[in-house]
Parts: sequence; C-alpha cells; structure tokens
Amino acid sequence: MTSLNEIYEELARCARLYNWHIPDAKAATVQMDHKSHVFIDEGQIQTRAEEKRILAHELGHIQTGTTHAVVSPCDIVSRHETRAERWTIKRLLPYDDVCRAIRYGCRTTWELAEYFDVPDELVLKAIDYYTCACGMPLCEGLDGCI
Repeated sequence: MTSLNEIYEELARCARLYNWHIPDAKAATVQMDHKSHVFIDEGQIQTRAEEKRILAHELGHIQTGTTHAVVSPCDIVSRHETRAERWTIKRLLPYDDVCRAIRYGCRTTWELAEYFDVPDELVLKAIDYYTCACGMPLCEGLDGCI
C-alpha cells in the first residue's frame, strides 16, 4: 500500500513542489524547461486522504507524460486527465490489493477508502475502472460484496 510519505518522496525525485494558492484548483503540474513543477494549494485540502489522492494524481501526470498547455483542446485535456487518474488508481488501489481487502472483509466503499487511506470517490472510480473498463471481477466467488 502506498503511503502519503512515499508519494511525497517520489515527487521530490522528479519534480519541485510548491505550496501556492491556485484559484479554481487544488493542484496543478507545470512543465518548464524540461522540469516538472507541482503546485498544491494546501489551504483547500481537507483531509490526508484527499492530499494523498491529489498528489498521486499530479505524480500520475508526470509519470505518464500527460501534461498539457492551458489552451489545449478539451479532448486532449480529457485524455490526459483520464490517464493520470488511471495511474493514480493503479498506484493507490492496485487490483490485487483491492481484491485481497475485499476477501479479508472490506465490504463497503468507505471501508476500502479507510483501509487504503483514500477518498471514497477514488474507490468508486477504481471499482468502475477495474470492472467496467478492464472487465476484471472484484469479488469472484464471494456473495454480497461490492
């Protein structure tokens, strides 16, 4: 399971991190001179789980090479956001670990969110991604699970 500290450590190896007020966003990644710069507005972040998800998402942009110009067409921005979010899901909620958590008793989205220390909404996105986009069952052989 990836911790918030591990996300910070990985970001420190590949980007500069700034605490900066960002109107209409909690974080943003900027490429300048072939270097990544991650801006996070800590004043807008409510929980440690939210901070972990946001920073992992920005790291996902860097790791997948999906940064884009502010004036990029909507379809490009959408594809880049999807790739960064899928990277985040795979990193914070790996398929095998989610299945293992379900087998060991996590039966609700909030239990999975608490177990992985991520927001509930990311658990819902992960379930949708694994089951719908990938066609992978989460509860094979279990009754009454998610």
